[in-house]
Amino acid sequence: SMNTDPTKVVYTIGRNMKISATTWLIIGIFQIMVGIPELFVGYGVACIGLGIWNIVQSTNERKLANRFLQYPVGIYDYYDRQNQSIILALVINLIFGSVIGVIGAFVEMSIRNYVIAHRDELRVVEASIALR
Repeated sequence: SMNTDPTKVVYTIGRNMKISATTWLIIGIFQIMVGIPELFVGYGVACIGLGIWNIVQSTNERKLANRFLQYPVGIYDYYDRQNQSIILALVINLIFGSVIGVIGAFVEMSIRNYVIAHRDELRVVEASIALR
């Protein structure tokens, strides 16, 4: 049963996705900054690579958030498929010692959990768009 206004659910998801995108952008910049001096002593290349990856993913997530806010179709299906990707990000960040990356993965998990909990509201929004 629906407990929340479907429009508010979509807005909350979009806002949280943008917050997550900003978080990953900050993480990526930090990883690059840490990786540069480490180029000569260890994990520098991996750190820079992960930083670039996180910046690219941040940009993609921001674009997706904007798309979902303008046309809120497929949000539930997208996040329903994201569980393995989020766990993979968590494991990679654990392996390479990025505590802030682990925090970013937990932010992603919280967004996914919110989406899953509000499936009915998202289906109502999609059905209303389909009727237009």
